[in-house]
Amino acid sequence: MHTSIKKILAAYFTIVILFILTNTLSAHANEIGEYDAILNQPQELSIINATNDTLETKKIDDELTATQQLDEPLVSPFCGSCDQKVYTLVDSWIASYDYNFGWHPGFNRYDRVSGYWFSNSSIAYGVSISYGFVSISVSGAGGTGSFINANYDKWSRPAVFGILKIKRYKIDEYNAAGIYLRTYYENRPISENTYVKVLYQ
Repeated sequence: MHTSIKKILAAYFTIVILFILTNTLSAHANEIGEYDAILNQPQELSIINATNDTLETKKIDDELTATQQLDEPLVSPFCGSCDQKVYTLVDSWIASYDYNFGWHPGFNRYDRVSGYWFSNSSIAYGVSISYGFVSISVSGAGGTGSFINANYDKWSRPAVFGILKIKRYKIDEYNAAGIYLRTYYENRPISENTYVKVLYQ
C-alpha cells in the first residue's frame, strides 16, 4: 500500500517538475527570440549638436555615400553584432576661406584655350586632403551654363577652390549590448561655397 502511494507521489512530482522545466525553457526561448529580433532591426545613429543651448538630436541615414556633401560624419551601416557610435559635435572652425581642393575632375591636363565652359548642373566627388576625406560639389565640365575666361597664350587648367571647414566630434562607442567601450575624438573636413579658378603653368 505504502509502495503504491510512493509511486503515485513520485510520478506526480515528476510531472510537476517536467511542467516547470518546459515552461521555463519556453520562456527563455521567447526572450532569446525577442532579443535577436531587436538586434537585427535597422538602427539609427544619433548626432548631438552640443553647440546649441538646447541639445538637438538628429537622425542620419545608416548609408551615406562618398558623393554626398559631408555635413555629417561618414559612418558605416549598423548591424546587430556591430559596435554602436554616438557622435557629439563639440567644435567647428574655418581652416581656410580659399582652399585649393585640387584639379577639376573634368579636365585631366593643361591646355591652351581662351576659356572653359561649365554646365548649370553640379557633380559630386571626393578627395583626400591632410584633414581626411572630403566630399565636393561643383559645376560640371562642358555645356552652356557659364564661361570662365583663360589666357590663350598660357597653358591653363581649372582647379576647385572653396571654404574648408573642420568639425570636431566626440565619439562614444558601445558594443552591441549597449555597454560603453571608449571615447575618442575625430576631425571631419567639410567643403563649402566651392568654385572654379583657372590656374596657369
